[in-house]
Amino acid sequence: MSKVVSPARLRRRARVRLLQKVQHALPGGVLLGEGVQSIREGVRGWHFALSVTEIATCAIVFIALVRAIRGLRAELKAGGVPHLHVGIDWTDIFLGAMLFTEAWAKYLENGHIQRPTILLAVVMLFLGVFGGKFIAWKHRDTDKA
Repeated sequence: MSKVVSPARLRRRARVRLLQKVQHALPGGVLLGEGVQSIREGVRGWHFALSVTEIATCAIVFIALVRAIRGLRAELKAGGVPHLHVGIDWTDIFLGAMLFTEAWAKYLENGHIQRPTILLAVVMLFLGVFGGKFIAWKHRDTDKA
């Protein structure tokens, strides 16, 4: 059985990866709203820094997602096959930063460390930095088979 991946399957995989990023970014809307609301209430000190960080990380994530969506649409519209991303994935890194910000906000709010959120943030950072290398490594192994 051949291990060659068809162009249609590569397109589907690229769309699914992008949808997974959007899924992780959806809570950013709530985080953005909390940051804006806190600034409107006139918070000071660490809470003000947190509010600014919430707004900044959400804005950066949304910008990175829009760029990724536009890039994929342009590539698919041109009839190309999405290439394997072997470099740093900045969208994943920004998502990790947003998740760390969310965990920080929850900690200041109720004093509880959100371990699942922190774990997901670490995984997103790890995938952002090393995910492309794993994809390239896996792709090399399938080419040899």
